[in-house]
Amino acid sequence: MRRWIVLACVLAGCSQAHGTLAVRLGGEAAAEHGWPLEIDGETIAFADEWSLEFDRVIVSVSAFSIAGGDGERVALEVDPVVADLHGGPIEAWRFEAIGARRWERLDWRIAPPTAGARTLGSVQSADVMRMIDSGWSMLLEGRATHPEHGTYELSLGLALDVDNVGCELEDGTLGIVVPEGGIADTELTFHLDHLFFDDLGAEPEMRFEAWAAAAGEDRVITLDDLASQSLADLRGIGGGPLGVTYDPGATPLASGDLRAFVIAVATSVGHLNGEGHCEYDVAR
Repeated sequence: MRRWIVLACVLAGCSQAHGTLAVRLGGEAAAEHGWPLEIDGETIAFADEWSLEFDRVIVSVSAFSIAGGDGERVALEVDPVVADLHGGPIEAWRFEAIGARRWERLDWRIAPPTAGARTLGSVQSADVMRMIDSGWSMLLEGRATHPEHGTYELSLGLALDVDNVGCELEDGTLGIVVPEGGIADTELTFHLDHLFFDDLGAEPEMRFEAWAAAAGEDRVITLDDLASQSLADLRGIGGGPLGVTYDPGATPLASGDLRAFVIAVATSVGHLNGEGHCEYDVAR
């Protein structure tokens, strides 16, 4: 059900022209179809021949706000939401009577849900309770397959608490524009490929074998399993040296293992309208 919320400007002198702001959550085509993925004639795939498909891509967003570079603010009645992006982008909030102008400051927060969070799409109450009990803000479940190594199950819960602040569009302009009498379609985009990067620098590749090699006999991969993979001595399936380097660059890690690396790279999953970027303020 669409949620229509009436807004009120906090400061006097708000713009007399108004429009509508529609905010959706999305995980790009990867959330729906996994990898490999063909987009505009380009194949996006794991560098080590793995494929991955999702059953669930559940995310929790606890806050969203906009403001003008001139200090004008809007009071948005934003309730926390939990959405499954595997079914495609889904609208989280729709705000009417927004001042028609550029709102240069756009911030949003990825954080674990609370009991009062509103569910979107196919999310079940059991999913929300599992995330609440575990302190997770993201839950990804699916399966990865390799032509030689077979299939492994993925059950990845991430306890992210990240403010995505000062978000800008792909062209570098800040925030979003609400058109007079029109609708500003805005997406808070989750880049799931970041979770599988092997480098926190400019040209990372997606890799999965180090993940699979960390699984136990049940062939189910969890975040805690990844702690068994030392970044200084990564092992492949079968136990031999993997011959691959995961490079954190200047990013500090809590420890020298793949679990800590994935947590660090996961903080940058939040984007705006696809390829727009944000600054990431991680709760400590």
